[in-house]
Amino acid sequence: MFFMPDIVLVQDGSRVGAVSYADLNVRWQDSRFIETERVPSDARIVGHTWKHPNKSGGPDRRFKDNRQIPVCLYETMHLTSNSGVNELVEFSRTGVVAAFVDGCRMLAALPRERRPTVALPRAPANDAVDVTPVKATEKKGSFLKGQPLT
Repeated sequence: MFFMPDIVLVQDGSRVGAVSYADLNVRWQDSRFIETERVPSDARIVGHTWKHPNKSGGPDRRFKDNRQIPVCLYETMHLTSNSGVNELVEFSRTGVVAAFVDGCRMLAALPRERRPTVALPRAPANDAVDVTPVKATEKKGSFLKGQPLT
């Protein structure tokens, strides 16, 4: 997903679609995630569990390699739209999605009037470069070998 000033571009493989901010639904919440890999440096550990817990939540003694695994507090953001967007993103640092959603809401509230086209200035005619023709049989260097062209 690419968040542009007026739309969100959504890439799915080689296909690209566009969704306006007004059509984008965003929900977010905190989520507890059992982190079996390396814990990100900005994640907050809120508890522990066992790799193989028993019914009471303690360690299952049948497993030798039964180690404690951290439970981290992450923030989950779910982006959806009527046109088919369905993305779930998790952040290891909490408290970041609310500001992002506020920005999306402000962009959705902006008026979508047609703006006048701005003409680009023309280049001055006196910026022409004098080029000396080179015969096809002369070699001035090859850029493929990293040599200068002069």
